[in-house]
Amino acid sequence: MSGTSDRPTASHDVQESSPGDRLHHPSAKGAAPDDDLHPPCSRKQLAKLGQRLIGPHPSDRDWRLYGQVIDFFESLMLNVSSEIDAVDWTALLGRDTGIWVTGRAKTRGTLFDKLRRTPEIGLGYIRDIAGVRIVGDFTLSEEDLMVRHLVESLDPNAKVIDRRAEPQAGYRAVHVVVTSHEAFVEIQVRTDLQAIWAEVYERLADTIGRGIRYGEPSEIEGPAVARLIQGLQEISTVVIADLERLEQHVDNSLKTGEPIPQRVSLGSTTVRLDAPVEVVRRYVEEEKRQVRETLRRLLVRLEHVGPRDD
Repeated sequence: MSGTSDRPTASHDVQESSPGDRLHHPSAKGAAPDDDLHPPCSRKQLAKLGQRLIGPHPSDRDWRLYGQVIDFFESLMLNVSSEIDAVDWTALLGRDTGIWVTGRAKTRGTLFDKLRRTPEIGLGYIRDIAGVRIVGDFTLSEEDLMVRHLVESLDPNAKVIDRRAEPQAGYRAVHVVVTSHEAFVEIQVRTDLQAIWAEVYERLADTIGRGIRYGEPSEIEGPAVARLIQGLQEISTVVIADLERLEQHVDNSLKTGEPIPQRVSLGSTTVRLDAPVEVVRRYVEEEKRQVRETLRRLLVRLEHVGPRDD
């Protein structure tokens, strides 16, 4: 998918050639859920498999079992994706927000990287082997409403992780971890700005070291790289976060007549809002457009650089 697209791709993980690789693809809209799914082994057996796979000599039998595991999680992802696709989001939110659903089973490279980074978790307890992503031009309160609906409809005991309140290395979104067929599926709910920022940061991580996603130093040193990382994180945690909060104030005012605050923070400046709400709404839309364009241009530049050769 082109870097200038409005839609984020499902994954930017670099595929490596091995007997354990599998193809991963967006969710098949309208596919019927498969209720006859069973994990190929227990979580304890999965944990042992993960240890062997990142060890020096995984066997052919290990690779075959790993293939079965990925096939299971890919089917699980398609199941959850089809349930999400079936939701009438326009009816739930009261408007069309252009929601787009994708899914993927985690690629070998990123999965093994996580196993090495956090060996104490174990393969059977990694939350995002099966992942589904929901992206749209919705407000923060609409994002909250979608999350509540996912919990109520898919798993009342789901774990909700709000990275808007506690960003990780600049990353903001809401994750809903549901249990289905005795396994975890992670659903990422992102506004369009949260999504394009994450895509840019993922591509930057491919270029200078994937550890930056966890707050670790870049593998390429220098003040220019450090400034780039800090600046990109601030676009998310300051600029986009402030714009989304202001957008929420505007939405509340249009729906309920609630007055917009006289002063709001936007990035490093404080803005006075003594204009009609419709004028403020157009201002927010223009600011969002400029942020999108900035991130798209950066994404194109990073795509020309390409991933690092490890």
